[in-house]
Amino acid sequence: RDFCLSRGLGDVYKRQRMFYVKFLPHHSVFCNLPTILCKQLSTKECVVIKLSSNHNSNKENNDFYVVWNGGFSADDYVEVPQSALSSMHTINSMNSFLYEVTIIHNVSVASDVMLKPISSFDWDIISTQAGYIEENMLKGHAILYIGQVVQIRVGKNLSAKLHVQRITTNQEDNGIVARINNTTCLSYTSDAADDMQC
Repeated sequence: RDFCLSRGLGDVYKRQRMFYVKFLPHHSVFCNLPTILCKQLSTKECVVIKLSSNHNSNKENNDFYVVWNGGFSADDYVEVPQSALSSMHTINSMNSFLYEVTIIHNVSVASDVMLKPISSFDWDIISTQAGYIEENMLKGHAILYIGQVVQIRVGKNLSAKLHVQRITTNQEDNGIVARINNTTCLSYTSDAADDMQC
């Protein structure tokens, strides 16, 4: 049975369905969904998928978000690119659990995203490579969500890890997840330095 929720994320249609997740070693920003879910959606729309699990014994938040743009999985798994997963999660331990799938329509575009470098080393990279970081953020991510840790590569052997602190949209109901595009301003904050804005 489907029901509609309004939680500042647009129209949220929560399907009471549980699926296993398979993490794929590629860098696409899009996931693939089982046929039974794809039939409920239009392949012309791009929607955000929330995956929730309560398998963590420490009761930490295990929710994460991915984007679907019409791709079908080969089996009954939700196929998720590893690059879309927060680096705080352990992929090997997450493959064996069921996730509740929530389909989110009409997700707003972020006007501003506040990011915090994980370490002083990450801050040093941001300070010198901000333009490169922003360019690669848009290439590697279609959405960002509060609490997410994103890893942006700078060259072959260098990368920076950033924690998503705050998301602002042009809507009154700033949510925890938003789409990003070339109009999104990325701002950086650190306990050891002044804020740095785009």
